[in-house]
Amino acid sequence: MTNFASKGFFAYSSNPIHAEICVEKAIREINSHRRTELLSWKSCSISGQIVIDNVTNKIDESDYFCADITGMSNNVLFELGYATAKKKDIFLILDKSIEFGLNIYRELTCLNTYAYHKYYNVQEIVDCFFSREPYIKREGRLQPKFSERIIRPSRDRKALLYLKGQINTEFSRTISQKISDFPLPYIIDDPVESGIPSFGWYADWLLNVPAVLVEFSSTQRTGFELHNAKCSMIAGLAYGLEKTVIMLVENPYDVPIDYRGLLVKFDDITTLESVINDFLRDITLKAFEFISTQGNSTFDLQEDNNELEIISFGQHVAENEGDQVSRYYLDVWNLNNLLLESNSRVIIGRKGVGKTATLKAIKARAERDPENHVCLIEPIILEIQKLLDLLNNLLDYDKTHLVESAWKFLVYTQLVNSLYDSLRHKKRHISAYTQTELDFDNFVNQNKDLFLSDLSVRFETLAKKLEIDLKDVDKPVEGNSIPDIKDKVSEILHVKAIGSIKAQLSKLFAASKLRKIVILIDNLDKAWQRSSNFEQQSLWILGLLNVSDFVVHDLSKIRSQSTPKITCNLTLFLRSDIFKYIQNHCPEPDKINCTYLKWNNKEILFRAIDKRLTSLNDNLEVLTFWQKYIVESIGEEPIKDYIFNRILPRPRDLIYFLERANSLAVNKGHSTINSEDIEEAYKEYSDWIASYMRAESEAIFSNQAGQFSDFLIYLGENQIVSREEIIASAKKCNFISENEKEDKDKIDNLIDHLVDISVLARETKHDIFEYTYDFDNKKQLILLAE
Repeated sequence: MTNFASKGFFAYSSNPIHAEICVEKAIREINSHRRTELLSWKSCSISGQIVIDNVTNKIDESDYFCADITGMSNNVLFELGYATAKKKDIFLILDKSIEFGLNIYRELTCLNTYAYHKYYNVQEIVDCFFSREPYIKREGRLQPKFSERIIRPSRDRKALLYLKGQINTEFSRTISQKISDFPLPYIIDDPVESGIPSFGWYADWLLNVPAVLVEFSSTQRTGFELHNAKCSMIAGLAYGLEKTVIMLVENPYDVPIDYRGLLVKFDDITTLESVINDFLRDITLKAFEFISTQGNSTFDLQEDNNELEIISFGQHVAENEGDQVSRYYLDVWNLNNLLLESNSRVIIGRKGVGKTATLKAIKARAERDPENHVCLIEPIILEIQKLLDLLNNLLDYDKTHLVESAWKFLVYTQLVNSLYDSLRHKKRHISAYTQTELDFDNFVNQNKDLFLSDLSVRFETLAKKLEIDLKDVDKPVEGNSIPDIKDKVSEILHVKAIGSIKAQLSKLFAASKLRKIVILIDNLDKAWQRSSNFEQQSLWILGLLNVSDFVVHDLSKIRSQSTPKITCNLTLFLRSDIFKYIQNHCPEPDKINCTYLKWNNKEILFRAIDKRLTSLNDNLEVLTFWQKYIVESIGEEPIKDYIFNRILPRPRDLIYFLERANSLAVNKGHSTINSEDIEEAYKEYSDWIASYMRAESEAIFSNQAGQFSDFLIYLGENQIVSREEIIASAKKCNFISENEKEDKDKIDNLIDHLVDISVLARETKHDIFEYTYDFDNKKQLILLAE
């Protein structure tokens, strides 16, 4: 057999069938020219089965890697990631007449770093192959936008990278809980929180973890195509970097390839928990050693000492920063005063403005005072979904009572639960309980089902009991009056038991230094964007707003002759778009005590990043960074103006932008962040924020997600657009029908949504455009625009 100068591997999917026919014919035609030897994945078949080791061995033996990504096959994308990790030159093709592959390519931020060649027939594949000449080795030929990357590990190492599912199912919640209990630091890629990060973000983090857990999506779930495409590619990249990889997926998931134990399918919580426990146990020692030592990267590292490499901006998602975020939290709203007040309050802001960081900061500050007890309540919406479903079976006048009773039950039992945990923690450091503490301990253990079972178990039990006892409520009979129903609900939800709880709390506070109860409630909006039943969810949150003042005043009255005055503060964290929706259903919205988190002021926003720089980087002065380590301006535009004018004004966006610019500069060996790094970071940021906006829009346009993505592309052709141009763009991609009059409401809702997610700004004066970064001034901007 002839020994060719180079060998290549060609991956493709058998779906669509046209792609298989074209690629196989193209391979035969290319090999007939005898310039290179090109093999397809079919050469890896053993007894009709494809084993991943055979595929990866062939890629290892090859000098370059080719793939048809038209079908966006999970197998092909896994192999693409693997080949990238092995630093193979990449040649990609895509049939642009097939819309599915093109849409995934556009939306998959970590994939569109790669260039591809379009084709419609065999000859076009052959022509672009010989034009590109991937079989000839040249320096820096990997990819035009990736060739100069020299990935290097940072000092911020973690034990695990977790690619979370795109829907917060009960299975996903179980995985998250298991990982949160893991004793070592981890990083989460949550598409609900921050869209799809850039390829560079994944590449950097994969060098800073020894293990990767990838949660694929069942093919029954909305949006599984895009999510699984991302997971496949990153899993392949991780596997190629020789990380410990596990891939989990809820059935059904039909992929005709044996990932040799990497992919585990499950149908139940028990199986899932067992698999995760085994995986985390197996990686613990390796992860600890990895974090404790520096080690060498799989990619080549530069030997020069680059000061930029040690500069840290922290994580752009607060959930990944743990409690350390309180160290550099910038309190521009004087939230310290919250701890001095005895009331309820709602802290409102868009996703990414710092609600979670604010919660962590308030929690950390409250816990510094031994007279404070902090109770954190973070219910998962799935845990109460069965209870919410019962709302449809109740008369309208009973729904509010049920929800408010449920909230009383939740707050009081969680308060007892957190006090119990606090005492148990205290007991580990002292010899014994006091008599009062022992009485409280006995009270809790005598009512374990009420206080110590998981929140999900408590609600499931209550939901079943409500369903049985209230099944005929929607058909009232003589003697089944409204007061009778309310009494039954109160009985089932243990509302009458609150008196016993308060009596125990009074004794406990009288015998301790505790003087203040701080209740922090978060996570109410986690499932909002994935559900179409906004009215039902808003009723649930509105019920908490209605009952929060009652809870504060009720707990503030806990006292006996020997108990000094107890104060209580209840703070609820809520997304601004959800709060705006709820306000429309609230009878007295002006009476809600609100604090809006906004970063519309450039100086305040950059103060937040400056505080991070000084807190996270020893001996680094703010002026030093801006004068020494980053370009002063882009063209004639000062650097801070350039960045502020191109991002959404949120800490998350600013951190992401600067972190990417710094990483790009380090990867290219630059001693400062220069104009090229800033402009490339802006491109990565644009792709990231576009994927984030698409994710935010899924609940609104769930049945037209693909058309909405195309619509955004058409809309971006002009910087300033009229209503007519918006309609024309929407019609191009069949997002709205040709009958404009019939779809007038849909057009109005579409424009409102684009403004709400900051894709569009309203023209409030001639040539003056203002974005709606929050909803408190939305009505004013609409009037000015009209």
